[in-house]
Amino acid sequence: MAENLSGRLFLQRERSKRASVLIAAGWQHTIGLMANGWVITAGRKDYGQTLCAGGAEIVALSDKRMHAVGLKADGSAVAAGENTRGQCEVGSWTGLVAVAAGSLHTVGLKAGGSAVACGAGERGQCEVAAWRDLAAIAAGFEHTVGLKADGSAVACGANERGQCGVSGWTDLVAVAAGSLHTVGLKADGSAVACGANDRGQCEVAAWRDLVAIAAGFEHTVGLKADGSVVACGANERGQCEVSAWSEIVGIAAGGDHTVGLRSDGRVTAVGADAGGQCGVFRWKLFDSLETLEEERRVYRQKREIQHREAEQKKAAQKKERMAFLYSQKKALLQEIAGLRGWFSGGRRKELQAQLAAIERAIQEEQR
Repeated sequence: MAENLSGRLFLQRERSKRASVLIAAGWQHTIGLMANGWVITAGRKDYGQTLCAGGAEIVALSDKRMHAVGLKADGSAVAAGENTRGQCEVGSWTGLVAVAAGSLHTVGLKAGGSAVACGAGERGQCEVAAWRDLAAIAAGFEHTVGLKADGSAVACGANERGQCGVSGWTDLVAVAAGSLHTVGLKADGSAVACGANDRGQCEVAAWRDLVAIAAGFEHTVGLKADGSVVACGANERGQCEVSAWSEIVGIAAGGDHTVGLRSDGRVTAVGADAGGQCGVFRWKLFDSLETLEEERRVYRQKREIQHREAEQKKAAQKKERMAFLYSQKKALLQEIAGLRGWFSGGRRKELQAQLAAIERAIQEEQR
């Protein structure tokens, strides 16, 4: 019986992992990743946190406050939004398998189990260089959490509310970081939490049958194996009103709102909507989670064909321009060679100037 439950939870967790990286929630905005690689957004855009990167082969999203991060299929990363502390300086990162956006910092998980970080680091939230054997990462307001391959956890950064008190945790399969609290998902479907609990955001001990967790500013959300959702913590904006949700396969928790991704690719949201961050009800990210990879493959092939056709057209246009330039050059040289007499000097200079311009144009085309 226990083995059957464990196996069922494992399969549902893997399913949820594929779905949860397709949505992300920030302070007053929400972003979604469509099967064709386009990123769509709802809510505030004043910091450019919309991560508009259509066709960029983004495969996973992360968001926290005023910046968003995307993981690309080639293991690199892109970021957009507030960059006052260098939290978007991810352009040189390679070999990544996951990304996490904190308040003013960003963390990347590398394929070998190490981590990189950029952005604000005065609280120690970027001190991840020595971490090894990681399986997942999460970034909070001013702290960072790493899930190790053995099911334990490590944390660094601000700890005034005990949000880094994860050293005794074991048997974990996922971690999430809120503003001042941290949540862990255990292999048996239960959850643990530490840190600030003045709004009840750490009251997860009774939760069971979980396959995913998400941590917002002062609330926590859990996805159950049956597709229902539970939540605890601050609820004055309705961010915990998720009890009626069903057929959910992915979740994200923002500042004061919560987002759910349904099995049919549609998106729902509750909570604060002052910036329009809950305006996701027309979104459809995919046709079916089971066929998502096939959808991506088809779109990738279309992009490759379009790129190849564009390159061929570009090459053909360049060939035409070069042919025209060489014909012009030939005509000028012939005219110059045919000039005779003392009175041809002015015309010769004019033609030589035109020839020099043609030569420059040819050099430009050859670059």
